[in-house]
Amino acid sequence: MDHGKLEFGAELKDLALKELGEGCVEPADYERFCRLSLQRVSAPEEAVAFLRALNTVGIRPKPSVVWQAMPALMGPNKDVPLLDAISKVKDLTEVFSWNVLLNNSLLYLLNEETPEDFSEVVSFLTHLPTRLILKPLVWNASLARAFLATNDLDGLVSTLYVAGIHIRYSKYI
Repeated sequence: MDHGKLEFGAELKDLALKELGEGCVEPADYERFCRLSLQRVSAPEEAVAFLRALNTVGIRPKPSVVWQAMPALMGPNKDVPLLDAISKVKDLTEVFSWNVLLNNSLLYLLNEETPEDFSEVVSFLTHLPTRLILKPLVWNASLARAFLATNDLDGLVSTLYVAGIHIRYSKYI
């Protein structure tokens, strides 16, 4: 990655804001760009470099873009654990809270609708500290689809139980 281009991009954005005003560059315009760009990367290093480049030029992607980055951050064979992938994103972008990253990462894994990914969600949730806030509202439909695709009743019950505990102890939901 050519860092000279990143510096040029940051300078160009500042110039556009100065010349054309604050409304010329809307954050919503970046969402499609971020999604399409993250679909093209395959290695965790490429995804990290892309997110770092976004941060350098001042682009703050929406939380919903996070789950687009998860395939690249976890690697092609998903050999990077979920918590490590979330930590990478958290280290690169100060904009997202752990809770936003966690819930969008769960959304990604549940949308894969495979027994392995469903098992990883269940395993991850059963070892999750209660200080992190689960928002099943973000991923409840994906949980239902994952259950229908895998027919893993034990996993569904475990997920609902852990989510219930987190909701009970959360003052934010």
